[in-house]
Amino acid sequence: MKTHQLATFFDKLNSLGDSWATPVRTALTELTTALQELPDQTIKEFVKSARKVATPDKATKGKEALDLNALVAQIRAVRESSPNNESVINLDSLNLNNNHLKDILKAFGEKPTNTVVANMAKVRQLLRPGVGATVTTVEPPATVPDTQAIEEGLRLYEALLEDRKLSIADVRAGFEPLKAYPKPIIEEISRRAGYTPAGSQATILERLLNNLEGIKMNQHRSDRILAPTGT
Repeated sequence: MKTHQLATFFDKLNSLGDSWATPVRTALTELTTALQELPDQTIKEFVKSARKVATPDKATKGKEALDLNALVAQIRAVRESSPNNESVINLDSLNLNNNHLKDILKAFGEKPTNTVVANMAKVRQLLRPGVGATVTTVEPPATVPDTQAIEEGLRLYEALLEDRKLSIADVRAGFEPLKAYPKPIIEEISRRAGYTPAGSQATILERLLNNLEGIKMNQHRSDRILAPTGT
């Protein structure tokens, strides 16, 4: 299994936890997002990288403390450089702990999380050349999603979700109209339904349908358990 597959697993797990407390659902959402932002890698590679970040190398013990101000300045220089410039900062070699990562994120106005992996992913996102550069460009007009279409699609999704009498086949048939919507609308429907719209349009649609089917199966099991038995 790889990290992006694990992210999909946690996303599906989150969708099944209707009775879970909000902090649990929030933590699963943050974990899913963090795994999706990381480069796709095996679990073994992921654990090795996380341990390297969390545990300082023995060879570095006793050396001069990390100069966070200098590192922040280097990151800012990368962000203000040409978009074609490649980042030369090797974060993995700096033995950054979670407090270091939080301080770096705060320096750029980013809100840190409580996990090393998620914070490291956010810091890596800062290392994008050209993000902080002052460039005069003419931005194309922003595309505003069709609000009416979003609301219609969301109503369709919620109707499938709430109707406990629908079979899996009924859910799949009722879901078909959603496939005609463009990606920006599908992404917004996914957000409003409480899921992270990551990946292609087909991937987002597949995740929404899988979540519906999983919830519907849980509803059917619950209804069978609560149904009165004959005497």
